[in-house]
Amino acid sequence: MSNLRKSDIWMRYMAAVSASAAGRNAYFVIVAWLAVDPADGPSVIAILLAAGSIAELLTTNLGGIIVDRYERRMICLVCDFLRIILMILTLLGLSLFDVRAVLCISWVLYAILDRTYLTTLHAIIPTLGPPDSLVRNNSISYISMQAGNLIAAVAAGAFLVLVSHSAVLLLPACCFAVSLMAMSKKDFESTYSGTAATKVARVMSRNALPTTLPSSALRLLAVVYALIYAMGMLVSVLASTLVLKQLAGTALDFGFLEAAWAVGSILGCVVFWAGPARTPEQVGLLLISGWLLSIFLMFGYLHLAILQFTVLGVTYNISRLKVDVHIQRLIPLQELGRCRAQVHTICVGVGLLTYGSIAAIGNNAEPKTIFGLFGLLMVATALLVSVKGSAAARASRET
Repeated sequence: MSNLRKSDIWMRYMAAVSASAAGRNAYFVIVAWLAVDPADGPSVIAILLAAGSIAELLTTNLGGIIVDRYERRMICLVCDFLRIILMILTLLGLSLFDVRAVLCISWVLYAILDRTYLTTLHAIIPTLGPPDSLVRNNSISYISMQAGNLIAAVAAGAFLVLVSHSAVLLLPACCFAVSLMAMSKKDFESTYSGTAATKVARVMSRNALPTTLPSSALRLLAVVYALIYAMGMLVSVLASTLVLKQLAGTALDFGFLEAAWAVGSILGCVVFWAGPARTPEQVGLLLISGWLLSIFLMFGYLHLAILQFTVLGVTYNISRLKVDVHIQRLIPLQELGRCRAQVHTICVGVGLLTYGSIAAIGNNAEPKTIFGLFGLLMVATALLVSVKGSAAARASRET
């Protein structure tokens, strides 16, 4: 493959990543704002996202198997096409039926499609360059993703202020259309590994449920990462209510808060790319994130929240990159989809506990209190893991 062709493939891959991320974040910002009600607090958003997480929990592993069995570029195209159709149907539903019921159904279907799409993108990266380029390629991919998030966060906030709610979902639909066009040219490396439809069906029926991850180190990495992933879920659930109820902000302020998260995420990619060995380990990232969240117990100002969200975006994305690169180095290409799906299943399980707790608490606790208490939990977990790790290392040296 010529360098020019490789460059063209890589540029179109990044365009698809950026456009899809912009559509994903725009869709979330719009749904989170349309669904929130000051009288209900964050419980409505928590219930909405919990429904999507349950759908992911039940289908993520099956999606990983599909990714390992079929041509991955085609899976991306199918997911983009179905997401465009879903945006159009959701728009129609919002004008005809109960808003929250339509948003819940839309979110559940979207969660399934989007998770399959993200697993596919992760599995494509090792085919785009040699093994020693994984850190660079993953970092660039995440930068492209967060650049799309940043643009979408501001654009979606402006759309909610300037455009009728009956048309706002055209923004993510257009983003998914751009993603589809970027992946439409058939020159990505084929990764289909099945030989017959019956074989695929037999493998799926036997492997539909998650299994133990292949490495004890990977299992610990996944569990610690799951708490950082849950932090991202908390941001998704509580950010709109935090702005609306406690920071006296507008939809545009909500967009700025989401933009701060995206800026931090981009910085995290740059820091990881510049020196992955010098970035904190997962436990250190957990400790830093927990400390930042615990600050909400003492202070709650918009500008401070923007700064906190920026730094949290840094730690969140470094953690994600560390997990992705570790998996891609450890797991064979033909098994990447399912392994990544199993790690995500652990994350979704922890996330469901988080959503369930917020839904149960409802208006009994302020968003900043929930942020702070979860931060203390992260700090305590990080310290416990560090102490256990030190004890295990000491025992190993003594033997």
